[in-house]
Order: sequence, then C-alpha cells, then structure tokens
Amino acid sequence: MSDLELERRIAECRADYEAYTGNPCRHFACPILGRDEDVEMCRGHMVALGSDNIWVPQRKDVDNFYGSVVEADLATIIEDREQDPWTLLLDPKRRKRHRFRMEVAGEVVEHYIPRPDHEPVPGHTRIQIRDEENQAICNIGIKVAPDQLPESEYRLELIVERDFRPSVIASMLKAAHLTMFRVLGYDHVDSPGGQYVGHILKDFFERNQGSHSVSEQSVERYFRQHESMVTPLFVGNDFLRGTADDNLLISCWGMSVGMFAIGVVVKVGREYFCVFLPTDCGKSIDTYFSFLKEPPRFVTARIMKFCDDSDGQGIRWETSQNTRQLLLNQEMPAKREE
Repeated sequence: MSDLELERRIAECRADYEAYTGNPCRHFACPILGRDEDVEMCRGHMVALGSDNIWVPQRKDVDNFYGSVVEADLATIIEDREQDPWTLLLDPKRRKRHRFRMEVAGEVVEHYIPRPDHEPVPGHTRIQIRDEENQAICNIGIKVAPDQLPESEYRLELIVERDFRPSVIASMLKAAHLTMFRVLGYDHVDSPGGQYVGHILKDFFERNQGSHSVSEQSVERYFRQHESMVTPLFVGNDFLRGTADDNLLISCWGMSVGMFAIGVVVKVGREYFCVFLPTDCGKSIDTYFSFLKEPPRFVTARIMKFCDDSDGQGIRWETSQNTRQLLLNQEMPAKREE
C-alpha cells in the first residue's frame, strides 16, 4: 500500500540533501547510517509513546532495530513507572519484563504467587500484602519457614532487577538525533552534534549487524558510557512541549567559552528528557567533554527557538537573554523497590 505522505517527505529530504551538499540523492540519505541506498522506508517516530503526527522518513531496518532493541524497554519503564509494583508483579507479562526479586531483612528469598485454593506449603511462609489503606492486595509465598524469619519485625522488599537506564539513554539519543533532523535536515546531520550522536547510533547498529537479538549486556556496555548526555527534565514544562513539536532548545553556557552545548527536549508520554549535543569543534568542545565527564549540579541555560521563514524574516535562531539554572543529575527511570 502506497504511503503518499511518506513519499512526499522522502522527496523533500532528497531536495534538502542536494541543496545542502550539491550532490544528487537517488533514494534517501539515512541520517544515522549516512548511506543513500534503495531500501524499504517507514515513518520513523522520534520515540516510543510519541505523537503519531511527529515523524521523519527513515530506513525501516534501522528504525525497527532500535524500536525492538531499546525503545520497547523505554515504553515499558515509562508506562509502568507510576504503577504499584505489586500490581506489576501480579501481571504475568509485566512480571517477566521487569524481573523481580524479593528480599527479607536484606537476604534474597525465593518467592511465588500461591493459588488461593491451595493449602500453604509446609516449610514456606505465606504473607498477605496490603496497601496504604490496609486493603488486601495479594498473598506472596516465600520459601522460608516462619521460624527461620528474623525475630524482630522484618521488612519484605520487592526489587526490580532489570536496569532500564541503558535503553532510556539509547532511545533518547536516537530521538534527539531524529528531532534535529526534522528541524534542520542535513544541516544537522553534518553539524558537530549530528556527527557525534550519529556516529554513536551508526556504530551500535553496525556492530550488531542490525540483528534484533542484542543482549541487555551489550546495550549496557555500549550506552552507559553516554549516560551524562541525557537527563530527565523537571523545569517549568508548562511551556516546553518537546523540540520536535515547538522548535525550542536549551542552550548551555560557560563563563569563558559561551555556548558549548544545546539540549534537545524529548517528550515521552508525560515525561521530558534533555539530550546534550556539542555545538562546534572549536574551543567549546573541550568544555563539552569536560561537562560530560564530570557533570555539574547545575548548568546555566537559555531557551533557543528555531524560526523558519514563515514570518518573512528569514531562517534564524532566537535566543532568550534570560538565564536559568538547569538542575542536572536527576534520577533516571531505572529500578524500583517497595
């Protein structure tokens, strides 16, 4: 089935590529792989749980790879973050995705959900879990005899073993890159920020040859080193809708070098993230990498807006002169315990 809107946007990308580089584009120059090849195309959304109307043309193999390997995990942690962990434990699909473990007085214990019609197992302890209003939620069986539990009042902890941070980082880098491609086209792809994040995404795809069978350990090893490029954003989001939607960026400023990074705002569900990209390869690049190596508690920031020529004043960036202190090192969606 033909997707006329997708075809129209691919044609716009070809024209933008040729205008920017002076070279013809036969098919589609992928902003991640940097290759112009005859492959199946799709609507590449900025991120899982994003708006269906905000997308860019993208190679289907690359889009499906990141969708399967990391963005499915992002959707899991964002959708389930506000859920009661005991409710998640009772859902077989969610229980498998999150991989819970249980501890009593700091010691790991084997657990299970007993069937209501089964008698208690000798040598095991059945515990009734209640909510804050003292309403019964469920029963949990632990493979410890009652007389082997600590004599003092013990604490039963439900802990998520799965660490979703690497998948969040990877998803945010991809979302920021495609967001800037949507805003600036190939001007972004060839910029320092586009070159840097594009190389990260391309390298991971090619290392795994586009296979969807990538281990959690591989995602962890590769993307945790880029964790300081991404931070959750909790600052006056009443006026930030996400860069892909409102063309607003956060510019980061240093005392001696001026602007050294731009922050791309990515909205996922009801949550916001900021992805920091370098602005140039000059003297500010050292400041950028120092910023990543040892992120400060706060960074001086200003709001920037990309303006097209719809008002007849030309394509330009407008930067607010009002500065604010952006809080960094905020907690990433990762593990939970109760």
